[in-house]
Amino acid sequence: MYATFYHYLGQTQRIIKSLWFYFADVSVESLASDAKVRQVGLIYSVYRFVISTFLMLTSYAVIKTKIVASAPSLVESMLVSSYLVLSLFLLVLFYIVPTFARRQLLLGFFADIILLTAYSIHGNISDLQIILLYMIVVSASFMVLPLSQAGILITFSVIAILYQHIFQSFSSRDFGLTLSESLLLSICMVAVGFLSWSVSQRLTNAEKSIAKQAQEVEKLNIINHIVVKNMVNGVLVINENRDIVMVNETARRLLRLPHADLDIYSSPKKMVDLARLIVELHPALIRWYRTINPNLTVSWVYELPPHRNNTSDKLRLNNRPLSTYGQLIIIEDIGREQSHAQKLKLESLGQLSASIAHEIRNPLGAISQASQLLMENAKDGDDTELYQMIFQQTRRVNDIIQDVLSLSRQEIPEQEAINLHRWINDFVAQHYYDKNILIYTPQHQNIIIYFDPNHLEQIMINLVNNALRHTIPTIGRADVEIHIHAYSNEQALIDVIDNGDGVPDNEISQLFHPFFTTSKKGTGLGLYLSQSFSEANNAKIRYLKDTRSCFRVIASTQRRTG
Repeated sequence: MYATFYHYLGQTQRIIKSLWFYFADVSVESLASDAKVRQVGLIYSVYRFVISTFLMLTSYAVIKTKIVASAPSLVESMLVSSYLVLSLFLLVLFYIVPTFARRQLLLGFFADIILLTAYSIHGNISDLQIILLYMIVVSASFMVLPLSQAGILITFSVIAILYQHIFQSFSSRDFGLTLSESLLLSICMVAVGFLSWSVSQRLTNAEKSIAKQAQEVEKLNIINHIVVKNMVNGVLVINENRDIVMVNETARRLLRLPHADLDIYSSPKKMVDLARLIVELHPALIRWYRTINPNLTVSWVYELPPHRNNTSDKLRLNNRPLSTYGQLIIIEDIGREQSHAQKLKLESLGQLSASIAHEIRNPLGAISQASQLLMENAKDGDDTELYQMIFQQTRRVNDIIQDVLSLSRQEIPEQEAINLHRWINDFVAQHYYDKNILIYTPQHQNIIIYFDPNHLEQIMINLVNNALRHTIPTIGRADVEIHIHAYSNEQALIDVIDNGDGVPDNEISQLFHPFFTTSKKGTGLGLYLSQSFSEANNAKIRYLKDTRSCFRVIASTQRRTG
């Protein structure tokens, strides 16, 4: 018996050595990912340990007689003990050594076939059970090994079955299966192996396809978030429970919410905090979207509540149903729309006016020069007054032409960082040193805005001249006051205040329309030009009327990026 056992071990050792040296240097292209191989390999290693433990227990639990249980033979004890120790070793090795996973599994599969074959010869187990265990080994090998290696392993398994049949044909022990049954089971084992390979390959391809689709979905998700974040219009996404789950940057700015870094990775807590602020600051908006039918497309003009004496801007809210996922509310700045429409409407008019203005300047210059010559040569006082009137009107027409030309050649602003405290003081000292103008600036605070200096100068000249023209001198009070203060981390305010009666309520809506003026000496283009320059620099102009008349410039403290 011992000679037979050592002969068998010698043969299997030579087979394993030749196979190992053959496969050791083979470059394997995996059918499955390394993570999948590790997962299946770990499960199989645990299964091997369970089977070896079960074989160990059953070897000592087989009762060969009704009364006395005989102990297993020495060879059987050595086989089951070796298999148990080897299975435990391979399990620990596979768990702690992540490299060479397929080589470890290949070695373990061959060890399974060899030890199970030996146990079928010298142990107390039916041959059919051993062949079923072979099928598990073959099935696992086709899942984690390349087809060439798994094919050699299944060939080795078929040889092992035939070896058992031939070996036991010359021994006193009956194999239990006929040759035709052994061949049939071998064919079944080959079929199981290739079916396992086919299923494994399909699952692997499906996983790759799903992973690729997941990557594409993630890319689209990132692109969608970036697009939504940079939209000109504000976006609010509300889920089916009527809770706000998404707020883009434009919506935050239009709703006057505090600054927050909103991006695709914004935490749920940050969105919850912003949603809570919207509920607190805009209860009318919350009431509106909670009362509308979520399945209908609805529009509503929402007037923002006044804040820090600022005018209440108007927003257009458009509700769009998102099927069963909630609602999409698009927020549009009506003031921006009106300004854009006005700009488009007057663009062609400006070009036409510019061409006409160039043609008018030549005869106008001749009229002005002739009126000056007539005033010099006139002897009659009444005639002098008439000539003076002609000269003044030609100057007024020339001012209108200058404004029209400025309107037609607006250029892209060249923004610079401007220290408001220093710039305002220099501006007043340069242009209005002889006027009663008082400047209020915050102490120990440098407010920096980004603006084109030429545009800001033109805006301030128009606003200060307008204030000086309409102010009413008051004892103990400056004719014009300029207040500077920070509005938020993103904006600064420049207020030009006068002591005049202000603009009538019915004319406030026309203030920034071209050629509208309440002064006989005005051209009606100063405020329109100021508003155009402001919008070009990402700023706004608003008219406020409380106890006194005030024009407010809302400038940005951040450089314009587009």
